[in-house]
Amino acid sequence: MTSSIFQCGASRRIWCLLAFLVAVLAAGASQAEGGFSYQTRHTVHAPNAARDRHVAVKLGDARVGVFGGFGRADVELFNPTTEQFTVITARRWFADFAGAPIPSGNALLVDGEHDCIFDYVLEQYADTLNTCPGGYVRFPVLVPLPDGRVFICGGWDMDFVPKADCAVFDPGTLQFHALGDLVVPRALHTAVFIGDGRVFIAGGFGRSEGSSDMVPLDSLELYDVNAGRSARIRTVLQPPRYSHSSVRLLDGRVLLLGGIYSHREYWLHNVEIFDPSTSTLTAGPFLGLGRNGMQTALLPSGRIAVFGGNYDARAIEVYCPDTGTFELAQSLMCDPRWTDFTATNLDSAAVLLVGGRINVNASERALQKAEIFEEVAAEAPSGPALTVASIRQLLTDQDPNIVNRTAQWLVTLGPQVQSILQTLAPDESPELRGLAGSINLSIEGRDYPEVWCVEVWDASGRLKSVWLDGFECEEQPNVTYPHRHLVAILSELEALDFTHLVVRFPVYASYEARVKLFNLVGWTRVPRVVLGDNLSDEDLGGETLKYQVSASQDDGYAFTDTFQNLDTDFLRIGSSSFAKPPYYMSGMVFRNVNIPQGTRILSAHLKIRAHTSRLTDAAYGMIQAEAANNAAAFDSSRHIASVPRTSASINWDLEHPWSADAWYESPDIGEVIQEVINRSGWSANNALAILYSTRSEGGYRNFSAYDRGSDYGAKLEITYIP
Repeated sequence: MTSSIFQCGASRRIWCLLAFLVAVLAAGASQAEGGFSYQTRHTVHAPNAARDRHVAVKLGDARVGVFGGFGRADVELFNPTTEQFTVITARRWFADFAGAPIPSGNALLVDGEHDCIFDYVLEQYADTLNTCPGGYVRFPVLVPLPDGRVFICGGWDMDFVPKADCAVFDPGTLQFHALGDLVVPRALHTAVFIGDGRVFIAGGFGRSEGSSDMVPLDSLELYDVNAGRSARIRTVLQPPRYSHSSVRLLDGRVLLLGGIYSHREYWLHNVEIFDPSTSTLTAGPFLGLGRNGMQTALLPSGRIAVFGGNYDARAIEVYCPDTGTFELAQSLMCDPRWTDFTATNLDSAAVLLVGGRINVNASERALQKAEIFEEVAAEAPSGPALTVASIRQLLTDQDPNIVNRTAQWLVTLGPQVQSILQTLAPDESPELRGLAGSINLSIEGRDYPEVWCVEVWDASGRLKSVWLDGFECEEQPNVTYPHRHLVAILSELEALDFTHLVVRFPVYASYEARVKLFNLVGWTRVPRVVLGDNLSDEDLGGETLKYQVSASQDDGYAFTDTFQNLDTDFLRIGSSSFAKPPYYMSGMVFRNVNIPQGTRILSAHLKIRAHTSRLTDAAYGMIQAEAANNAAAFDSSRHIASVPRTSASINWDLEHPWSADAWYESPDIGEVIQEVINRSGWSANNALAILYSTRSEGGYRNFSAYDRGSDYGAKLEITYIP
């Protein structure tokens, strides 16, 4: 069976494979679930003011009250029907405050000094009968309880010292009542109601035990509101964190996401899941983008949407409890939001995002924008989850056809599934072990070019496609040295009249790469950016061109800085006692390379034919190209070791014995070829020289030169996008 599994690895068949596997799972596998799509748009009307550090609360008539913020005392009311923000006459200054809804439909607002109720009917503030015990508090954490009361805990005092004070607000009497303190004073923590009168309190910033040093906290507490006391849990966070987010899932577990661990790990990708029934933590999936100060929202599906939490963050990640994985929302946020914004669930099940802090040219300012995020049920179920359990189920199915198609699908997905295959490799089933190993070998033997594209659209259709190579991407923009992908996209957008951008990736692009690169496209500040279909093989590459050394003077090897041999029937790579640094170095010129300047290279490989001698030494080499617009033949005035070289290089070490006259293929040297093709003086049908040099001492190998026969010269294969 395994001999037929890998006959079709082409990504153009991913659609039929995926449809087949979805049907299998939908028929009886627990992992199958309905699919969802996600969309964002600006509100019809913008807020009347830029805000950050404000509070937003959904009121009893479905409107949303947007209160205060840094340097502001005003109130705006958002009408979800008209999407209009209206400034009302009520005004009140708060410090760094927090808010929560109460059963009357009003909003409770707390900072320890100006505590009050906002009456949505009268559109006025009303003082509570007393203030929150413990005095002034910056950013307390408020937790609405099922009986209508509101639990308040922790925060900073006036001097930014973490507080341990706890209280409960009774909306029936409009009074606060003091409760026992937290075990550990903390600020920038999270608190979530988990049932039975208990609140789960996690992490934050506070003093380390036995020291006055302020550190991220790993401690957890369970607070019994009815008894008015808290108790430590033996389990601790890994790593400690603050400015994270916690949200209760529909099954009662608590999801803890991101946060800050240290200045070095400022944006945590780490996720943990707390199980109240056992008081234990388990590791969850990693966020694609490190985040702190983010906002989350529970969606109608039970999934959790994660917004912001990073400089210029626009990518939205959605946690799927059924599979324990993250999914990338198909639309970016319309505007970047780092922190100090609000996310409020509306009666329509949409989420309203308002204001926040934005990073512009290395300086921060408040944002005067709002948008709507919506989850929409899709007609078809989503595909199989990339989890060990899901893949094990498919690979151990009794139907060989299902196993066969699953294997094809996994090979198409490429390196992103290798960690799953490695987990399955020590499985108790010999068949599964062998199958996982075979799939892994097929992945290792295949090229997965790191190419993706941004399509520019208007109302009439696609205007152009911007092809980009490389999946590497930092998480924050660099104003001084913008990322090369961002520069390329912006240059293509100049003078174009367009409506939106569509971003497309090959199916094998990893989740982390998709999140970071999708977010990078958001740095253009184009409001509407969406994900498109995966790129197929037809999309990725049309043509592969093959070239071979065609003249005696077009190949040779050098040893020492001055001596070279252009007339032997072999070339050489490696080192020996005779050859002094830079040791042996071979050059090969390929003529009439018919690729236009600036063309996107998908992949390239050098192929060499072993000679009949020196087949077993370990040789350590590096491939570059001559940094020239049109390479000439080698002669006494063009020494192979002296020609200028590309900055791009690829290591090709020869450690396994060769067979005489057999052909051997290098790793992908596409980035080396790309550097030459990108030269401003390059033109189609110019010549290109490949340089294979020694990078470390060892032995040396001989491979065939053109002078051994015209069929023996080295070959170069280049796959590119026409």
